[in-house]
Amino acid sequence: MRSLDPALAGAGDAAAGFARDLAISPGGIYVFDFDGVIASPFEDRAYKAPVKPGEDGPVMEAAARLGVRCQGMDYRYQRHLVFQAALWRLGIPVGRGPAFEQAAEAARTGQMFVLTARSGWFAVERCRSFLADHGIIPVDMFTVGRVGKVAQVGMLCREFPGRTVTFVEDSAAHLQSVAAAGLGGVHLVLVDGDENTDGEEIRRMCLGTIAAAAEAAPRPAPARRI
Repeated sequence: MRSLDPALAGAGDAAAGFARDLAISPGGIYVFDFDGVIASPFEDRAYKAPVKPGEDGPVMEAAARLGVRCQGMDYRYQRHLVFQAALWRLGIPVGRGPAFEQAAEAARTGQMFVLTARSGWFAVERCRSFLADHGIIPVDMFTVGRVGKVAQVGMLCREFPGRTVTFVEDSAAHLQSVAAAGLGGVHLVLVDGDENTDGEEIRRMCLGTIAAAAEAAPRPAPARRI
């Protein structure tokens, strides 16, 4: 983990108080992103993996088999929803992320919140299961979907006036948005990730998981003749 780019220092009060390492203070207020922070970045990278022509047919067939009614939505998000359903059906757990230990400590000794872009049912259920299995119980969990995170961070700043709210995130874009909002009393921490990943390999793994879950799903009973 490292501090956000010092070039943001002029973005407002939120850019003040950067730290090189995240040390959890008892009684502190912490907001953790989930994917890439508490949890492994793999599933977020699967969402962002490239889309290839012709892959949507099998994915949407799998959606029908797995009961994910996402017709008409953005295809990349459809694939994400079906992938999460596949992971859930196959019992594949979420992996630990780079700030797992800090999040666990914050939940034990401070007031810890989770702010995640996960919002699909299967994605959120797997997130909740991961946290519960590891004894990490946040005060609140914000599952905001495909929108920004400024509103929730700002709400917590108003909830705790005069106190520092530490926001731990792996997306520089989300941190920049919070910095630009001029919120007072926010401490921003960027979690570094290994970007040297093969998007095509992740895409194939994603599609393979979807295919395996669809194959394992109960097949619809044939129509009865009358």
